[in-house]
Amino acid sequence: MTATVTLGLVNLETFEIPQTITYGGRQRLAVHDLPGGGRVIDVLGGADTDITFSGIISGSGAERRAQLLNALRISGATVPLSWGEQYYLIIIAAADFDYRKSWWIPYRLRCVVQSNLTYAAFATAASAALGIATNLASAASALGSVPGPLSAAQTALAQPGATTYGTAAYGQSISALGTAQTAVSGDVARTGGELPSLDLGFTAQDPTAAASAMTSATGTAGSLAALALARGYIGSGFSALQNIGT
Repeated sequence: MTATVTLGLVNLETFEIPQTITYGGRQRLAVHDLPGGGRVIDVLGGADTDITFSGIISGSGAERRAQLLNALRISGATVPLSWGEQYYLIIIAAADFDYRKSWWIPYRLRCVVQSNLTYAAFATAASAALGIATNLASAASALGSVPGPLSAAQTALAQPGATTYGTAAYGQSISALGTAQTAVSGDVARTGGELPSLDLGFTAQDPTAAASAMTSATGTAGSLAALALARGYIGSGFSALQNIGT
């Protein structure tokens, strides 16, 4: 295992870095077996199992580093544990040390998870992505088609990391949604300018011309309403994406 492992203020080094880290959990379920073979299952939520790993504390400061880990266990303090893309708040429930030499002390740790921040961040990003994608789909539905800028925004949002603040994909999504919003706003302005100035009394028009003008105005107004609705959906998605970084 080559990932950097950080426990509280301790960055594990060389042989201290575990070969494997065991983590995961279960879904808590209440299963009710009914007469006749039926079954009702209540989903109660996820529960993380204890995180366990081991390694070897080595070098001239091995005893002091072992004492530091043991002190964290004794204190019962909640400390961060991170490696790779995993991030938890944990309490060290057990720390075992096999003192062989002052410079060679194998160790084993068992950590109880207080908060699974990896899942919290993932769930937030997934929820944001779903909400924004729904807004863009609603915009396309209002328009009855998927114009180029809107299609580009949907493609950008589908990239990994598109709703993770600070990533290149996030920047591309911001740019694409901003472009789509500008394009639809331009269409709103142009379509609004096409609405004729109608003499609602039709005093200056013959009946045939008046009917034609009204039909044209109705069609333009319908297009304008669809564009305004689509702009609202895109704007909502754009705001949600921007708020991820605040």
